[in-house]
Amino acid sequence: MTDDEYEKAVDEMIGAAVDRFRLARGKEKALELAIEQYLDDGESLEIGPYELHDYFHISIPGLLEKAGYPASELEAGSALFNKVCKSRYEDQSGDDSPRSPG
Repeated sequence: MTDDEYEKAVDEMIGAAVDRFRLARGKEKALELAIEQYLDDGESLEIGPYELHDYFHISIPGLLEKAGYPASELEAGSALFNKVCKSRYEDQSGDDSPRSPG
């Protein structure tokens, strides 16, 4: 995959995630599933957990902001994202550093 193809794939992944997050607004289980799909899609492009975290809520605007979430809902969305990531990436030995996907 060329750099341009990769950038296009990442942009499409982010656009699809924003659409799913928009549809999931106000529905915690739907948002959790949308977050799982976002992580799956990112892993398929070999994007690491830290970069996915950055796209989600460190970069400005974050994905929930792009999806139209008001400031009052961002903290709960970020907490859910962190919960899903912890469950997915936490090493069973108790080490909470992200593992490499796959």
